[in-house]
Amino acid sequence: MKKIAISFTGLYRPKIQIPPEKSIALMKKKFGADLYFHTWNGREDEVPEIYRGQIGHFFPSKEPKMEYHPVFDPEPTSNPKHHWYRKTRFDGRKTINGNKQIISYAQLFEMIPKKYDIYIKARWDTAINPKFNFEQFYPLLEEGPVGFMTRAEGPNAHDYTTTKHRVVPKVKSKTENNDWHDMLSDTIVMHKEEHFDPKFVMQLHREKQLLSSEWGWWQVMSKPFGGDNHTCIYGGCHIIR
Repeated sequence: MKKIAISFTGLYRPKIQIPPEKSIALMKKKFGADLYFHTWNGREDEVPEIYRGQIGHFFPSKEPKMEYHPVFDPEPTSNPKHHWYRKTRFDGRKTINGNKQIISYAQLFEMIPKKYDIYIKARWDTAINPKFNFEQFYPLLEEGPVGFMTRAEGPNAHDYTTTKHRVVPKVKSKTENNDWHDMLSDTIVMHKEEHFDPKFVMQLHREKQLLSSEWGWWQVMSKPFGGDNHTCIYGGCHIIR
């Protein structure tokens, strides 16, 4: 039996289609995991007492002030979509906080006991398909992190309510819809301890080099190991609005 820790970070939003309490309970049951929680200082009261009252499992921290743009300012990846974002300055106001999820996870990860076989990064608004077979991907964690996501539309659309999955081809691509090339799917990220260094995350942030979202997760969990040790999966989970 694998010992698993699941971390929930981000902002707690109760008024979404699937209540966070239901999703969190499903994930705990599905993975048989210990749970850890995070939010920013000053927002603790937004988190229900059932989570923030757990001594040794709830760790708020100071929200970083962004003095750089995590999409436009750091050294770029070779991902075509990233190049397009930088060229067009697309969605700059929305993506200014895109690397805070990585910072919050790094700060929480520092507080989690290092006694687990598998660590899972999730969000307060992550929902899973309880019938999906996540265990089939555990062996891949010896190579590197495994990220899961689904897209609602476009050429990579996938229905997370099915038990089927698709592995994103591990190929470099010049197309903007490639979901592996210099990016790690991040609705859920599974990894072993050695593939995530929170001190490296904070170093990149201090140097104003920490990238946003999927590019940032790749930067801190795959790039240090050659850039191709990660696996991206369509299926199993979704962000609930």
